[in-house]
Amino acid sequence: MERECMGKINSYCQRNKLQLDYVTVDMKGPSHDPEFKVVVKIDNVEYGSGSAKSKKEAKELAAKKTWEMIEQQKDEEIYLPLLSCIGMSRVDSVPFSS
Repeated sequence: MERECMGKINSYCQRNKLQLDYVTVDMKGPSHDPEFKVVVKIDNVEYGSGSAKSKKEAKELAAKKTWEMIEQQKDEEIYLPLLSCIGMSRVDSVPFSS
């Protein structure tokens, strides 16, 4: 799944002419047992991050989180204008529990 997200992000960025970078921002622990933290940057804006025992796995986790953020953003782009058309805000549309 995570590997699939990397492909989706690459396609999304190419299609929209966006700069994609996977940046290793931290390495913790001893050299024989490190933990890496990778952040996905799209047009120099930080999106998802992932931490793991290998750079490859951290990159895949960061890609998964980033793709989830992109999907949510797409949903909001459709959802928010629809709410404004019917005179509601996002807060008005959230049901509260009784």
